[in-house]
Amino acid sequence: MAVEKKLMSKKKPTFPVNNLLDEYLKKYNRNIKISIFYDDLLRFQGSIIVYDKNEKDTLWVRTYYSEYDRKEIDASLKKYTQYFIQMEETIPYHF
Repeated sequence: MAVEKKLMSKKKPTFPVNNLLDEYLKKYNRNIKISIFYDDLLRFQGSIIVYDKNEKDTLWVRTYYSEYDRKEIDASLKKYTQYFIQMEETIPYHF
């Protein structure tokens, strides 16, 4: 029997976007398609646990990727970030 290592034991559950939130995102141009998915972020080569200055587990895991995957992920996230920088003045800060 293979032993399965649980890297993200404290991961929060995901929920689908409901219609009200979807309409809000569309109204403020916040509903965009990006070329990276959560599954892409799971293609890491290894990971280390992140501890705070008191050596307490922060529940964060730092991952590292192959050079190809890292470049692809970086490029996708930069496109996403640049889009929102351009939209900065239209970003609502409350519901």
